[in-house]
Amino acid sequence: MKKTSSSLLVICLSLAPFLVCAEDSVPGGGAAQSVTVEVRTVEASDPLPQLPQSEAVLINVAAQLDDLRPQLQKLHYRSFKLLGVQSQVVQLLQKGTLVLVNGHSLTVRPLYVSSKRIGLWLKWRDNTGVEVLDTRMHFDPGESMLAGTESEGRKGVVLAIDVKPVR
Repeated sequence: MKKTSSSLLVICLSLAPFLVCAEDSVPGGGAAQSVTVEVRTVEASDPLPQLPQSEAVLINVAAQLDDLRPQLQKLHYRSFKLLGVQSQVVQLLQKGTLVLVNGHSLTVRPLYVSSKRIGLWLKWRDNTGVEVLDTRMHFDPGESMLAGTESEGRKGVVLAIDVKPVR
């Protein structure tokens, strides 16, 4: 967890390990030269009290987010609603910016594409331009990574990020 200067709590969840194999560290190499980045912006609401891990809580997840249910279950909110979906093709080692439905922006730069993983630098800014997250992530194709922050009104914003090579 990381606190930014605006006291936003940032949560990053993924089932993917963050280690980079030596074969993945070289850009290109016959692999795809661009990736499709898809971002689902999710509103999390109805915060849950801190409960012991063994207690299961029933959460309300929009049908379009059902594939994320196991990851969303780990967050301390009861309801999750899809606000919007943005998608963009970005060339390897080039930057692209997605403007999200809530006024936030996500700037991405694909670092490498291999047969097993995709490396992506990303910078998330809120609707006032304050940096929420600046990091590198390593994606397994077909797996969504979640990044989230608390916002005003006892709600949270979660970004579900998917990256796929363009072949």
